[in-house]
Amino acid sequence: MSKPLRFIHTADWHLGQTLLGQSRAEEQQLALEWILEQVDEHQVDGLIVAGDIFDVASPAEDARKMYYDCLASLAKSSLKWIVIIAGNHDSPRMISNIDALAKAFNIYIVATPAAADEIRKDVIQIRDPKTKELQGLIAAVPFLLDRYVRRSRAGEAVADKEEALAAGIHQHFERLAQACQEIDEQVPAIATGHLFATGAEARAGQDNIYVGNIRNLSATDLPERFDYVALGHIHRPQDLKGANHVRYSGSLIPLDFQEGTDIKGIWIVEVVAGSEPVIQWSPSPVSRRLKQLSGTLEDVREKLTAFCARHKEDELSPWIDIALIGETVGESDRAELRSIAEKSNARVLKITRRRESSTSEKGELIVEDLADLSVEEVFDRRCAAADLAPETRALIDPLFIEALADARAGKVDTEA
Repeated sequence: MSKPLRFIHTADWHLGQTLLGQSRAEEQQLALEWILEQVDEHQVDGLIVAGDIFDVASPAEDARKMYYDCLASLAKSSLKWIVIIAGNHDSPRMISNIDALAKAFNIYIVATPAAADEIRKDVIQIRDPKTKELQGLIAAVPFLLDRYVRRSRAGEAVADKEEALAAGIHQHFERLAQACQEIDEQVPAIATGHLFATGAEARAGQDNIYVGNIRNLSATDLPERFDYVALGHIHRPQDLKGANHVRYSGSLIPLDFQEGTDIKGIWIVEVVAGSEPVIQWSPSPVSRRLKQLSGTLEDVREKLTAFCARHKEDELSPWIDIALIGETVGESDRAELRSIAEKSNARVLKITRRRESSTSEKGELIVEDLADLSVEEVFDRRCAAADLAPETRALIDPLFIEALADARAGKVDTEA
């Protein structure tokens, strides 16, 4: 029997993110330091980061420094190997520009997928540092751009494009599974991915990596050769129904107010070839609370006072998003609410007055703020408002996907 692989599965760090103009650097630094502590506490051999290291393709200098400092600290730890893949927010060139140096410290960065005839390049062989005995295989799959897995055809219908894309993603995993089998069928094999899988639960706007195709893969599409599949992209930690070995780690910290109540953390995984993995959840400490409050001015005043009293001793000051419903909000009201928070070491980042914009079939108030929507959602809403014909969407959807991918990868010419 092969020796088990024991590792941490994490993803969606989004280093450099800001929330309503506020830096998340303090929270992210504390979270990365916590991961380093988990390495020793759980005596793991490896670490998998399943994409979205950065929040944008061209992160600020302090975010890059945080990334490099983290890698330096991890390289000095007891870890024997680290695997990092690019997500849809990452610039492949940005996260892999130290690839040659990183490999010297057993840090493997896979930013773009290998071609079909060179697929073994993306299978990382984990060997015992002393004996060099093969202990496991990591099939590293980064975010797969449309152009990596299928060929576009003029006049292609949306449904045909979606089918070809799904088939291309499936074939890529199949090729990697076959490569693992050919290398050694006795050792554990792990796959990574950054995508939206069928059965995953995500908040609104968290699914659309590919416009018009919100489910990129199902658990049944994954080859049986993989003993564990470490996924990124969905910010809520979860396994796929009926597939205990296919999991999202979720984001490292809450990335917006909607995620303020979500539990965050990492998976501790131990895998032996051909057996069910042993998986343990390790919740991360909450360094900063994100709280949404809504109601009338009187309701919010009461809720805010109670919340601030409970969390005045928190490590970092809580941030609060307030929606006042059905009232005219004066500047004195806003000032009062901010004052209540500041007296308890909290900060109100946003105060809005909710006005009726549309109603659901049940007559419920539906309010949308542009700041709460993803780029993909804005695109879909604009297309819906224009009442475009299906054949028109078939033409412009691929163009939008490619343009957005290029923008996120930092390939857009901003000096023209």
